[in-house]
Amino acid sequence: MLHAVGSAGQRPIYPYVHMYPTQVFEAELRYLSRHFSIVPLSRIVERCRRGERGRCREIALTFDDGLRNNVTVGYPILRRLGLPATFFVCPGLIESERWQWSYEMPVRLAHLSREERGDLFRRIGAPPECIDGVMGWMRSLDTRARGTIEEHIRESTSRFRPTAAERYLFETMTWQELASLDPDLITVGSHSMSHPILTKTERGRITDEIVQSRRALQRKLQRPVDYFSYPDGAYDESVLKLVRHEYGAAVTTEARFVSAQDDVHLLPRIGAGEERVHDLAWRLHRPNS
Repeated sequence: MLHAVGSAGQRPIYPYVHMYPTQVFEAELRYLSRHFSIVPLSRIVERCRRGERGRCREIALTFDDGLRNNVTVGYPILRRLGLPATFFVCPGLIESERWQWSYEMPVRLAHLSREERGDLFRRIGAPPECIDGVMGWMRSLDTRARGTIEEHIRESTSRFRPTAAERYLFETMTWQELASLDPDLITVGSHSMSHPILTKTERGRITDEIVQSRRALQRKLQRPVDYFSYPDGAYDESVLKLVRHEYGAAVTTEARFVSAQDDVHLLPRIGAGEERVHDLAWRLHRPNS
């Protein structure tokens, strides 16, 4: 499970961003290629459906959030190495050219002074904590209430202009960029329309986020979209039921290996994004570490 990729080698600007240097990203892919067979997600899904216990040294690469750097940095490396991957994207964010809320909000808050943030937190009823603490509080709200808080933050940061580094990290890929990806190498899946936390979202909107996202992607790309990634890894029985009906398989954020007994709509993934190759090697031996 990957998110943002690529940089000149500096540490990530924001600690909550799963991003690491381009050179490390390529080195990790080469390491994985030496020790595993990197296969399309469809191969893992089919093996799981058949309950196969045979060869286990297979890995599928997945990228969440539909960030532009996945296309501009990640894709050329994948293509050069001939490695398949699945990009889970949010068509609503592509259409509106907006950042994912969990990227946009902390960046906007980081542009305020400490005094301005404290005043804003008091006005919106947020806990008087650090930005990460406020983000945790926002994740606990239902989608409608969180949307209201987002608008308050946007109004209070109306002069916000992202830096070049922030645009690089958080901008969403365009339809043209997504359509340019080789379908024989890159599978496109849905990550919902706009990346809400589905367990905090009203029923009518859940249907739109899950069902309409697939239809929008298929309409725009003229290719099948069979896989779903739960935003923030959040799901409940009602969400799962809808995903089962709409998609052939889905991935979670549960950190462990896939087993032959796994539900194909609840496939686990091991998070990547380490700063050193041997850190990734360790995680592959200790997925929960």
